[in-house]
Amino acid sequence: MYPSIGDGVTIYAGATVAGALTIGEGCVIGSGALIIRSMSPGAVARAPLASVDADAI
Repeated sequence: MYPSIGDGVTIYAGATVAGALTIGEGCVIGSGALIIRSMSPGAVARAPLASVDADAI
């Protein structure tokens, strides 16, 4: 299965999105982040094993 990537998502170089998950609209995934769970719209993920900040935007 492949991930579902919403509109306006930014994924920086070296990030990994693994599995059948959903990346919500407007999310930002930082360089080197490892995403193994779905992300709510507007969330920001930072490396290494992503900590997600849903209130960043």
